[in-house]
Amino acid sequence: MSNEIKINPEYSNYMPVWKLALYCILTLGLYDYYWFYRNWKFIKIFKQKKLNPLIRSVTSWAPILMIIWPFILFKELYSIIKNYSKTKCILIALTLTFLFAGINSFRYEKGNYKWIAFFTFIPLFIVQHDINIYYKKGLSRGE
Repeated sequence: MSNEIKINPEYSNYMPVWKLALYCILTLGLYDYYWFYRNWKFIKIFKQKKLNPLIRSVTSWAPILMIIWPFILFKELYSIIKNYSKTKCILIALTLTFLFAGINSFRYEKGNYKWIAFFTFIPLFIVQHDINIYYKKGLSRGE
């Protein structure tokens, strides 16, 4: 039996979590924008929604939108990758959003505390891990 992961050729957001963390650290957090873009694009394709992944990704760091966009993205992703109720998806999305926004808010601090903001990949790491499990189980669209 092969350990090969079946990934939808049309669009896939599978990525080893170590690589996500490495890219986020090496780019000093800029890779977060691309990660958001890829996952917004996944939502757009999978759920056939009319949204602009680029605008949602770039504006994810605006003070109010740093809570709204990640929450919606996390909720939508968990509604696809996990067989959870709507309430459980919302609770997971809220937890991850406040973790993301809390870590990201350190960018406005002075001194050494601002470096904590570079750990915004931690909630993304958690979501990416669950996305990878989704693909490992072969539940991607079209299979």
